[in-house]
Amino acid sequence: MTHDRHHPAVHATWSLRVEKDADFPVLPDGSVDLITLTPPSAPPRVLLSGLDLSPRRVHLEAGTRLDGLRLRPGVDLRPLGFVPAESLGRVIDVTDGQEAMTGALERCLGSHLEAIDLLTASPLSVAAVARDLGVTPRTLHRHVTNATGLSPVVWRDLGRAKRAANSLIHSDAPLVETALDLGYADQAHMTRSLKRWFGVPPGKLARCAETGALFRTLGLA
Repeated sequence: MTHDRHHPAVHATWSLRVEKDADFPVLPDGSVDLITLTPPSAPPRVLLSGLDLSPRRVHLEAGTRLDGLRLRPGVDLRPLGFVPAESLGRVIDVTDGQEAMTGALERCLGSHLEAIDLLTASPLSVAAVARDLGVTPRTLHRHVTNATGLSPVVWRDLGRAKRAANSLIHSDAPLVETALDLGYADQAHMTRSLKRWFGVPPGKLARCAETGALFRTLGLA
């Protein structure tokens, strides 16, 4: 699989060489990855890692190499031959169709990507995003959900959780202040959100250097 970091559908490229058998964390970040997995004693495989909705761990053996294309958050998987709602949380072997898949990446881009950017990067409500884009909330819901398998509300919640994690890692502000600044109803609301998406409470993000390093490595902070 050719890794083109300048492709308009590609958010980033990454590589990982596993030095020893270990369990590696996978956290939701809104992106889909096309991964070339090369085990130490088997032919390479190409995998499509669909959108994750909760944290999980993957066991990899020593000597394994992974080379990935991280696609832009919100890319439409339908040109790649997948129903977005059926690809959520799945890892699919696409080795046999890798050439057709990389050639179809251009068609993964769509007008809904601007909506995803607004929903995940700003404090705007779904209604405000729809208004800014000149569509009704119902139209926004239909286009985003059909293209990604996730509703605008879920994208907004994931984006807010990512901003909360970033703020907690880089700021010493009180938890309740961070929660209210980001539009959570209260600290408990933020705690539930972070535990749902990342499996850790706010206090651990704020205090644990190792957790903070992991989030930065994964591009979440």
